[in-house]
Amino acid sequence: MERINLLEEKISIKKISLVSYKVHITYKNARYSTISGNMRAYERLASHMFLRKNDIVFGYTYPQALKAFYMECKEKNNLN
Repeated sequence: MERINLLEEKISIKKISLVSYKVHITYKNARYSTISGNMRAYERLASHMFLRKNDIVFGYTYPQALKAFYMECKEKNNLN
């Protein structure tokens, strides 16, 4: 639970079109962003109020969906 809260603090996701999402992450005290098209992960995050954290929807649990966006942003910004 504590790891999920840490990740939630490091990431923000905003829907900018029907299938595009602006992802901002904090990595080593710096802010990075990218555009993502991961609709399945976004829909899982959007449905978190109605489900338990470990329920699998659209192929993701809540923590997996957060991590998918986080890792995608790190990869696109060459932070690996």
